[in-house]
Amino acid sequence: MALNVSSRQRSTLVAFGAKRISTEPRLEKPDFLSTRPKKRRTYLPRIVGGKVMMPADLKRLHKYMLEVEHIDHISDEMRAVVEELWPEVAHKLPPKEPRG
Repeated sequence: MALNVSSRQRSTLVAFGAKRISTEPRLEKPDFLSTRPKKRRTYLPRIVGGKVMMPADLKRLHKYMLEVEHIDHISDEMRAVVEELWPEVAHKLPPKEPRG
């Protein structure tokens, strides 16, 4: 699959209102790629363990879950979040401990 390369002029504002004109190559996406919508995960803030987890916190947690091989211990509330949002990484969680 080859990408079309064309050059274009772009003017940018720099300090004190001066303009700089540069010519740079521009990669153009094939039509079928540019019309496909991107799948982006969105998270709502939630309370976990009495603290608010913001979307940025959940994104960091997801990234961490993808990188780590196994987790030794996790709270029940955090386990519920991971199992709900990212079932594909639930196998990395430790086995559930029976209560009682």
